[in-house]
Amino acid sequence: PEIKRVNQTRVYKISLLFRGSLKKAMTKLNELTGRFSSTDNNLRISVQGVNREISSSLHSLLFALIFAVLLVYMILASQFESFRLPLIVMFVTPMGLIGVSLALLITGTALSVMSTLGMIILAGIIVNDAILLVDYANQLQNRGMDLKKAITDAALTRLRPILMTTFTTVLGLAPLAIGVGSGAELQSAMAVAVIGGILMATLLTLVLIPVLYTLIRRK
Repeated sequence: PEIKRVNQTRVYKISLLFRGSLKKAMTKLNELTGRFSSTDNNLRISVQGVNREISSSLHSLLFALIFAVLLVYMILASQFESFRLPLIVMFVTPMGLIGVSLALLITGTALSVMSTLGMIILAGIIVNDAILLVDYANQLQNRGMDLKKAITDAALTRLRPILMTTFTTVLGLAPLAIGVGSGAELQSAMAVAVIGGILMATLLTLVLIPVLYTLIRRK
């Protein structure tokens, strides 16, 4: 009934509704549009709407994640008065992403804006356990204790607070991850990402942080 043009090019807009995962909907849509593109070289198909908004949001959140990590590092560097010790603590951050990936894979949750938001939250949470461990080891060394003895005692003394912090966070987010309550389905991806990341980060904190601390302190 009408001809629409954008930048002097004839345009026809089609609106679609979908159910379920956006990723599956986009896969099916690409299959359908691919048939038209292969038959007509002058035809150009562009997908807008929700897909474009989510892509834009993911780029913004990725920038926020990088900025959050840098901000946490600068704060730790000022508190420890060292550029090397914060690196030990920040080493847990990329390792926590392993837990996020495994949690999303096991639960079948797609990477979305909410799960990316969970990664940003993790940047400030998962370093807490490493801070407890490194800070107490520094205190023991300042009292004249041997390096190996200091990190061993710090790991034993801080084990209970680290586990308590981890399990209270995990149990607090469990109802949200399961999807209990009104509107919980939207935030479940964020809870799953945080739970997976913090569990993996805790395990790595208890194993890798003492090793890294010993190596860097010796040098």
